[in-house]
Amino acid sequence: SELSELGLAISAEDGAEAAVREATLVICAARSSDESPTLLGEWLAPGSTVVSIGSTLPEQREVDPETMRRADLIVADELREVLDETGDALAARRDGVDLESKTVSLSDLVSGRVRGRRDDQQVLLYKSVGGAIQDLAVAAMCVARARQAGLGATLPVEITPMAK
Repeated sequence: SELSELGLAISAEDGAEAAVREATLVICAARSSDESPTLLGEWLAPGSTVVSIGSTLPEQREVDPETMRRADLIVADELREVLDETGDALAARRDGVDLESKTVSLSDLVSGRVRGRRDDQQVLLYKSVGGAIQDLAVAAMCVARARQAGLGATLPVEITPMAK
């Protein structure tokens, strides 16, 4: 595969717990059919980084309260939306997890206004609800790369709707 050609070790596991136990990077992008968490904090190894993008509404769950409790730092793309409107944060708060003291905005981290990981053992959690500005930035990057590669076709700025 392309990843093994890059020197990355890839292996299939029998379940989520087996995949997570030794991982240093865990990317969650799925929700369970019953909206129960798909990632349990007890599975996380010291020093791991978790990226969670699958729980964006109050009724949705992806990580359990223990994941948020174990996180030494939680980075949020949209701070208030992550803390006040995601099922993961609401459940963690109900479970007594103090999120306010350890959650920072992505913009503060990237700009250097706050520090990231302070030591190799800290667990980091990036919680994203998918702000539109991120979508626009990724789209602009994709368009630029497609143009550089000579791919795609430019559409007219104005598209006239067809009459029924």
